[in-house]
Amino acid sequence: MVSTEYNFTHKLNYFKSCLSSAKTMYSQVMKIDFFKELKQLDIPMFFIAGKYDYVTPTALVEKFCDELDAPQKKLIVFDNSGHLPQLEEHEQFAEILIKIQSKLISK
Repeated sequence: MVSTEYNFTHKLNYFKSCLSSAKTMYSQVMKIDFFKELKQLDIPMFFIAGKYDYVTPTALVEKFCDELDAPQKKLIVFDNSGHLPQLEEHEQFAEILIKIQSKLISK
């Protein structure tokens, strides 16, 4: 949101697309019990959560991460964020993505 690369229209369209996606997907996503339907993945999984996320509580993400069987998995919690750490702590978020990518490429 603070990026100078995007103008006001781009930023407005971002929020419009978020609302549109939520409207389209919400009823479908709410029917899924990830704990029952997704027990194993054959790919590395990285969960990024905001400590103050009340939409997807961090405790729930942690429980899911603990129970999921995956070759590599990690929960990364942002201490000063809610539901949108990619916006609320964007510099740290970018650093984490670079670290994840470098670890996956080096294997």
